Amino acid sequence: MTPQSMSELVSVLEKKKLLKKTVDSFHKRILRLRLTEKGLKLLNDCNHILDSLEEELLGDLSKSEIKTLRKLLGKILKSD
Repeated sequence: MTPQSMSELVSVLEKKKLLKKTVDSFHKRILRLRLTEKGLKLLNDCNHILDSLEEELLGDLSKSEIKTLRKLLGKILKSD
């Protein structure tokens, strides 16, 4: 991700009140980012949705098969 893309993403998340940006008290050039309560709730909601989707998609696989699948998908992502 380019610095410009990151800056745009942070701006959008701030406007939606999902993220709060503050200046570091010791190093004024450092910006600290943290999720707001609204951002944390959205993240939690998304995690629950993903957990349900993963269970639906992978429910018939054993733990060993899921581990193998994740390993293979990781290799595919790295080869890109």
